[in-house]
Amino acid sequence: MNGLSASVKQIGDIIAKDIGVSGNTTEMDGETVSVETFYTDLSVMVLTAAKRLSLERKADIIQYLTR
Repeated sequence: MNGLSASVKQIGDIIAKDIGVSGNTTEMDGETVSVETFYTDLSVMVLTAAKRLSLERKADIIQYLTR
């Protein structure tokens, strides 16, 4: 797993824990989806947002994820 994928997984783990994702499925937008779909959709959102972030914000995120 490359660094970006690992970071997305870390972010996903934080969000999943916070919203109570467990097991193999979760509810997303009123539908039951696989946890894999949850992480895939999250990856797309993170990568899209990352393209718009300043280098300073990206550095802040990396620092947070690696602490």
